[in-house]
Amino acid sequence: MQPGSLQRPSVLGRGASSLRDSHTDARTRSPGPVPSRARPRTPQGTAASLAVGLTKTGRDRAIAVDPGTAALIRAWPLSRAELGLHLVRPDSLIFSDAEGRHLHPERFSRTFQQTQERCRKEHPDLPIIRLHDLRHTHATILRKGVPVKAVSVRLGHTTPVVTMTVYAGWMPADDANAAAVFASRIGEAI
Repeated sequence: MQPGSLQRPSVLGRGASSLRDSHTDARTRSPGPVPSRARPRTPQGTAASLAVGLTKTGRDRAIAVDPGTAALIRAWPLSRAELGLHLVRPDSLIFSDAEGRHLHPERFSRTFQQTQERCRKEHPDLPIIRLHDLRHTHATILRKGVPVKAVSVRLGHTTPVVTMTVYAGWMPADDANAAAVFASRIGEAI
């Protein structure tokens, strides 16, 4: 479960047990439903509600995580044990409130923004990004050297066509690279 590879509700619905013990694959669907933003949107200044349901596709999938990330995911519940043993159970959520309940996705995004603001005090050149931009960053980093099918699976897209459509505008170097390859092949043929 590397930053950016999953959508916000999928990340918030993961339990530590979603990481397989024998491998560094993370299941991206918890044994139960994952949180999603309530529809219709709650007017600002009123209490927000949380709708809990299945992910968009309703299918399980596994993505590989590096050993360092796997170690962090396994260690996280233990670091929260002082808050309560209910946070250490194998089925406890990785991201939860102090009672072990789902975090509201909007609160999670707000916390991300507040953390960024604190970091910018020490690092003013740090770009301001939305939480969802981590997903786009993940995809664009992977596009160099990783087949689009693999990127598509990591992002949970139904087909590579979706991935190529969403990220087509982020790949301007591909056209220049295609022109260079074509010119090189023509040069070899002449």
